[in-house]
Amino acid sequence: MLVAIGGMRVAAASTLITGKVTDLVTGAAVAGADVTLLRGAAAVGSRASGTDGRFRLSVEAGTSPVAQNFVLRVRRDGYVDGSADIVIASGRADPSSIEVALLPNEIAECRRDAGHTIVVGYFRPPSSATGNLQLADRIRDTIEYDLLVPLQRVHIPLELQPAILACAGAQPSSRADYPRYAKSLAADAFVGGWVTPVAGTPGSKVKVEMSIADRYDALGTVVSATSPNIDLDDPALSQLDNSALLPIFTALVAGYERNGRMAECVELANAAELMLESIPPALADARARCRAALPNNGLLPGGPP
Repeated sequence: MLVAIGGMRVAAASTLITGKVTDLVTGAAVAGADVTLLRGAAAVGSRASGTDGRFRLSVEAGTSPVAQNFVLRVRRDGYVDGSADIVIASGRADPSSIEVALLPNEIAECRRDAGHTIVVGYFRPPSSATGNLQLADRIRDTIEYDLLVPLQRVHIPLELQPAILACAGAQPSSRADYPRYAKSLAADAFVGGWVTPVAGTPGSKVKVEMSIADRYDALGTVVSATSPNIDLDDPALSQLDNSALLPIFTALVAGYERNGRMAECVELANAAELMLESIPPALADARARCRAALPNNGLLPGGPP
């Protein structure tokens, strides 16, 4: 059979496209996703992903060497729609096999594709608690106060300062999930954990146990930190323990360095040193690399060496 493509009549040929649909956070297979291949606005093939998340599609695209552009659209209840571009030429698809990772709806608003972010996920409340304590929001406020106040003392422009987002829908089930959330949410750092009351203090005082991971593997592992006396009603009266602030600063410095914001990398490391009084060799080394990469290296006044 002959078909017309781009004004030419060419022999029809089936081009096979295979792939897998997964959950962006867990990497688990997503079954029952609607996978549709589009040429422009027209659907030219559709399948549902199997129990293993895999799918196979064939399309009659001919054997012409002229490249044809297609879009693979993936939809599944509970997820943001996903897509992938595919080019078919000479009867072959590029790529011929593709993984489409879908972002769960409950955390979609927690992802920003630009700028630097710290995402505060789910914190388990005390067993005696009743009602919604909005712990992610309240701990977000504490981190924001602790970080952004010292950043006002250095020279990071407001638009380049990190955003701190509360995302109670991000609920790790194990420590291994923390780096996955950091990566899937494009967050410099992801924070979660639990809180417990502090005996003999007003009800708003809690001990905050944190697990902290980063998207760059700069921390090497999930870091645990304890802040023993946090007032969730007034962030200005509380300060997170240095064991919590240091990994957050480390993740942010890694993010600025990787994005080529060398001046901000230096200033953020300076802010960490001013606040924490000292920084470990790994963070000092990152600052030195950023300073060495500055075009005016050696001409900047002041600042810790």
